[in-house]
Amino acid sequence: MAPNLPTYIPLEQAAEQRGLTPEALHHATEHGLIQAVRTPEGNLLVAVEAEGETKENAKSAPLPTYISLQEAVERYDFTPEVLRYAIEHRLIRAARTPEGNLMVSIEDIDSKSAMDESDRDSGLSTYIPVEQAAQRYNISAEVLRTAIQSGTLKAIKTAEGDKLVASTELRSIGLEIALSRLRPDEELRGKPIRLSQATRRYNISDTNLVRWAEAGYIRVLERGPKLLMLDEADVKIATSIFERAREATGSPIRAGWVLKKRIKQLQAL
Repeated sequence: MAPNLPTYIPLEQAAEQRGLTPEALHHATEHGLIQAVRTPEGNLLVAVEAEGETKENAKSAPLPTYISLQEAVERYDFTPEVLRYAIEHRLIRAARTPEGNLMVSIEDIDSKSAMDESDRDSGLSTYIPVEQAAQRYNISAEVLRTAIQSGTLKAIKTAEGDKLVASTELRSIGLEIALSRLRPDEELRGKPIRLSQATRRYNISDTNLVRWAEAGYIRVLERGPKLLMLDEADVKIATSIFERAREATGSPIRAGWVLKKRIKQLQAL
C-alpha cells in the first residue's frame, strides 16, 4: 500500500487557507513552526493545514540542544580539530557561554552532516520530481518509487498530484547503494602493509590512516618505535569508502562521518 504522502501548496494559497498574511506564514516556515519545502525553481510550498492545527501551536519553535565541545568529542569520537573545522565551515552550529566555553548543537552533528549547502542556507529541503531525481543522481526511477512506497524515501505530493522527493535524501540513497557494493578484499585480509607504503599505494594521507587505526577502523598488525604495519584489507576498504563518500558529499568531514557509520556496519556483519 502506498504511503499517505503530505500535500504541499503554494505560499499564497496556504496563507489564505490559514487566514494569515503570506509574510506571517513565511516567518512561521523560517522558524520551523510550519513545514515547508522549495521546488528546484526556488518556489516555496507549504504543507496544507493539518487537522487540529491551531495558531497556538506555533508560539515557539523547539529549542536546539547544545553540549560542550569536549562532551561532543567523547560522545561522537571526533577530534576537537574536526569539530572546529565543521564549525568554521558552518556544518554545525555553535555558541559560547558567558564564560567563553564553546558549545555545539547535537542535532546538527546527528542530522545535518548530509545536507546540501543550499539547504543549510535556507533551512528548507528542495524537492524535485522523481524522473528528474533519477537522472540527476543516477538512480533508477523504479528504485526511487520502491523507496517511496516503503517509506524509506521522504516524498510529498503537490496539489496537482505530482510526487516530489527530497534532494537531501537522494544523495544519501545513491551513496548507500554505492557503499553497499563495497566489500573487504578477503585476499588481502591479514596481509601487512607499512604505513608509508599504504599512503603511496592508496593515495591517502598517513594522518588519516593513523587516525583510522586509532579509531579501530583499521587493524594494526605490528607496532614499533618507527614501525606501523596495517591490515591491507582494512586500508583498502576504508580508503574506498572515504573517497566515495568525499566525492558524493564534497566534504572530507562528512566523508569521515560516512566512513565511521559504514565501518561499524561492516564490523557488525
